[in-house]
Amino acid sequence: MQRIGYAVGASAVGIAANLSGLAEGISIAAAKTAAFWVFAAFVPVLVLALIFAWTFTQGSAEGP
Repeated sequence: MQRIGYAVGASAVGIAANLSGLAEGISIAAAKTAAFWVFAAFVPVLVLALIFAWTFTQGSAEGP
């Protein structure tokens, strides 16, 4: 399962980089654009993962 996650993540990063301009060629402007969009593309995934993690752990801690 972990390797599937690595593969999906790597392919998603490649797609985001190609869509942000690295497919046309490597330049400083293309690299800056790709760096921003590769990071920004995964922010919604991070937020969703945080919500799921919080929901999953809400009832697990026992109080004093």
